[in-house]
Amino acid sequence: MISIQDSHTSGFGVRFSENQFCKGVLTLYFDDIVTEVDGAILFDDDMANQIIDFIEQYKKAVDTLLIHCYAGQSRSRAVGAFAVEFLGGDNSKYFEEGSPNMYIYDALYSAWIIRQITDT
Repeated sequence: MISIQDSHTSGFGVRFSENQFCKGVLTLYFDDIVTEVDGAILFDDDMANQIIDFIEQYKKAVDTLLIHCYAGQSRSRAVGAFAVEFLGGDNSKYFEEGSPNMYIYDALYSAWIIRQITDT
């Protein structure tokens, strides 16, 4: 599970934990923004790398990757679209049926490309 929490509310008061049904949890605090805003946290390269590492770590161990945020419309959709592409799937429905936060998606995609270049 990738749990995306709002920074300005310190999350939603729910903490997820590993158990027999949940192999791993990555909790990140960032807001649904595309530029710096006072009092908010902008998604960054470190967060992108944490997500890539998490997906890589569990890609063979789990059948389902649950990604959530407060509304499930923009941040989680961007991470979901990236995860599907990263795992070799077709992510077009994420863009046709909603509006992912493209700043987040682009940051994830860029981090992935940089890894591919530096790993070769």
